[in-house]
Formats: sequence, C-alpha cells, structure tokens
Amino acid sequence: MNFDHVLSHAELLAIVQYNPTTGIFTRRVPAGGQRVGSIVGTKLNTGYLIASLKGRKYVLHRLAWFYVYGLYPHEQLDHINGKRDDNRLVNLRVATQSQNCINRPSKTALQKGVYPHPNGGYTVTITNNRQTKYLGYFKSYEEACKVYTDAAAVLHGPFRFEQSRKCAI
Repeated sequence: MNFDHVLSHAELLAIVQYNPTTGIFTRRVPAGGQRVGSIVGTKLNTGYLIASLKGRKYVLHRLAWFYVYGLYPHEQLDHINGKRDDNRLVNLRVATQSQNCINRPSKTALQKGVYPHPNGGYTVTITNNRQTKYLGYFKSYEEACKVYTDAAAVLHGPFRFEQSRKCAI
C-alpha cells in the first residue's frame, strides 16, 4: 500500500469535509459508489482508518492534519489516547518516535511502567530512547503510579499519556 502524499490541499478540501470535533470525514462529491455526505474511511487491521482519494490510499489522521493546517505532516503523528481510529484534532500531535511510544501499552504492566513484584509490591521503570531506567520498588500501587507519572512528566515534557483505568491519579 502506497501512502505517498500527492493530493493538493485544494483537492482535499474539494473532495471531503473534515469535522475536527468528531474526527469524521464525509464526502463532498460522489465517488466509487459513495454518495455526497457518506462517511469516508475503512478500518485496517492495524486500527488506522484509510481512504482512497483520487486513486491513492491515505491514512485519515494524516489527512486530518493536512486538512486543518494545510501542511502534510512528514513527522510522526501520535494518537494521544492510543486509539488509532480516533482522528479528532485534539487527539493528534506531531511526535518523535520516542514520544509516540509513550502511549504504547505494555503487555505485562498493570499501568504504564508499573509491574507487580513477585514478593508483593510494585516495581517501576521508564523507557526513553530505548533505554530503560529502574525507578524503584514500592509497596503501594498508588505510590508506584505517582512515581511513574512524575518521572514521565519530567522526561517527556508536556506530552500527555493515558493512564490505565486501574490507576486513578
């Protein structure tokens, strides 16, 4: 699948309409059996939404950015809440590879960076630029979550990341 950018901003505005509040694209002109006003996008097994416009395939989060700002993003775009089909403008941000990984869920962590210890309690680690740093052992889950949250704010700056529902901080 080719995701090269060739669509002009004027063409994009003429073909579809984007609602930044809902993240939904709709057709302005009929195409491929779709009527004016129909929702644009097909979900891939990766979770991203794509659309075919003027014979080329595009991922919709990148088109949302292009639609609003008039510049096609060549950097990575991160879905802040980790939901790849949530293309609301408030959920998108330009990010480095490291920043983009902040939201990546862990398969073993109870909460991002917080792991159960075999003897009870919790260990906390944080990763930046592929380097993992041990932040300590904590008896309290809430304290472990707070340590990770504080470290992430310092290490990753103003970037938000989603907390697990299990960790109410």
